[in-house]
Amino acid sequence: MILLIFPFQAELDAFLGGAGSGTSGVARTETKVRGQRVFQVESEPDWRLAVCGQGKVEAALACQILTDALDPRALMLLGSATALDPALRVGDIVLADPGIEWDFDADKPPEFRPRRPFPEPRCVLTGPILSGDKDVFDPALKAELRERYGAKALAWEGAGFHRSLRRSGKTGWEVRVITEEAGEGRLSLAQLKERMAMDFPALRPVVRAALL
Repeated sequence: MILLIFPFQAELDAFLGGAGSGTSGVARTETKVRGQRVFQVESEPDWRLAVCGQGKVEAALACQILTDALDPRALMLLGSATALDPALRVGDIVLADPGIEWDFDADKPPEFRPRRPFPEPRCVLTGPILSGDKDVFDPALKAELRERYGAKALAWEGAGFHRSLRRSGKTGWEVRVITEEAGEGRLSLAQLKERMAMDFPALRPVVRAALL
């Protein structure tokens, strides 16, 4: 069984939905596991899906609770990200290798590498993803972060997810869909949801590849 963690509900809904499918998307059932909502879909019996909430702390707590309760074979953190690399386009899928923790203003920030390589690397781009503690919408600041860290993209939750993997000894991967390009500013919520609805279903074959 693989545990799929999403920072917020709209990302999980987009993953199971998709353009033209409305809000229902793939039928799901819901149970509570130690206070966490866990979803299943009949067509993918090896999947368990949950929303951790935004930020590193929420990601670490949810991953640890559900890992202890469900003992998954592997975990994946799936979510949106802003591009730092100007070559990335909306809809690109990026595997974090490494994940870089931006919280600590250190010359050598903590980095996290996957315990084992992704089974099918051809279905994703690979590169550093910065785990920040705030959203970055200013293209000039994105360029500064790209220069300083060499990261392809920025999101929030990665460091908490990777720290949980390290402590539990589990295999897992952080995979992000680019929803804002490096030269773009802040999107409206409607724009963000529209892009997620278009591009998040492409993560489903990536998850299947992880089970190979």
